[in-house]
Amino acid sequence: FIIFCIVYILMTFHQCQINWAFQLTKSMTTALNSYVFERTNPISEQVSNNLRLEDVVTQEDATLYLTQVLPRALFNSSRGMFGDKPNPLKLYESALPQEFPQLVINNWNIVVGRTEP
Repeated sequence: FIIFCIVYILMTFHQCQINWAFQLTKSMTTALNSYVFERTNPISEQVSNNLRLEDVVTQEDATLYLTQVLPRALFNSSRGMFGDKPNPLKLYESALPQEFPQLVINNWNIVVGRTEP
């Protein structure tokens, strides 16, 4: 029973660590704020550039953000390299010998799944 309690306490301690969740949230926020979108004022037809997530105020802004920024943040935020070595997260290893590239955001394997049909 004492061993069970010790293992349970250790397991609970490891599950309550917020450091990894914070790093993941920070990485996603950085990726989503790294790109800008533009909108056109329908009345004056003036184009506003360099708009970020915090500049989204209308439903049309949200649509523009999702169509212009989100794809770039998801697919272009990771170089796919760790220093001079390729990022092992960019390849779905269990499918070898076939290679299926993965969606990697800021070198974090956020979404497991194929990036190509």
